[in-house]
Amino acid sequence: MRVLTLITALFVAAPAVAQATGGSKPAAPQQAEKTPREVPEKWRGEMEKQLLRGQKLVQTLVGDLDGDGRDEWIAVGEPAGEPKHTVSVAIFSPAEGKQGPKLRFAQRVKENGLAVAGAEIRNVAPAGNVIVLAAAAPRADGDSLFRVQMWGWDGKRFRPIVPEGIEFRSQGGFAIEDLDPSRKGDEIAVWTYQLGENEQLFDAHRYVTRIYRWDGLRFVAPDWPDRTAEKLATPDDAARLLGVKTGDLRRRMPRVAEVP
Repeated sequence: MRVLTLITALFVAAPAVAQATGGSKPAAPQQAEKTPREVPEKWRGEMEKQLLRGQKLVQTLVGDLDGDGRDEWIAVGEPAGEPKHTVSVAIFSPAEGKQGPKLRFAQRVKENGLAVAGAEIRNVAPAGNVIVLAAAAPRADGDSLFRVQMWGWDGKRFRPIVPEGIEFRSQGGFAIEDLDPSRKGDEIAVWTYQLGENEQLFDAHRYVTRIYRWDGLRFVAPDWPDRTAEKLATPDDAARLLGVKTGDLRRRMPRVAEVP
């Protein structure tokens, strides 16, 4: 996995204050220009140039990931050449005046067939604001593969907070919500079908399930997943069995939601 990190210190001059002359009222202090909540179109090409090799820009996001009160700009990339089967996330300090966005972090997600990616910024307790990226390896027969990764700030750097990544098929999904009232914060629930003997894709199946919990640094799951005792008619039934109330988050992710 190729990781490129570039930390850039930014210094912003205090706004000038005009002095009063004669009996005139003091001029109002100039307000520092706020970072736009959307990446301006004119800077998207500059961000695309700084993506990892072989990636094209397909989505941008804006949000404060490191808790300093200033937004970061986030770019999502999909394959545009070699290497194929990879998608990516890149995090930038925003443009200031004529100075363009500066790359701070970039990382690929690799899996055979990955071609579509979408992301959102989500507040996940107790990790704070994180990037949630879902990527898909589409298949025409409706048995697509999906991978999910999340990145957050650990006080010093950006890093993935689900070390092994999350994987499931079309007959599956994931959710992020508070599932365990005995613990503070959110959990990540994942479910995916297990094809049994003489079963077709859209038959009832048993499901493999995992619950990822925060260990102080990252979200981790037991080495061995659970399996439903009985066959379930739909993936939604598996989600409800885990206590999920908000449904499959994959189906609300940009771009990825339309992948069968």
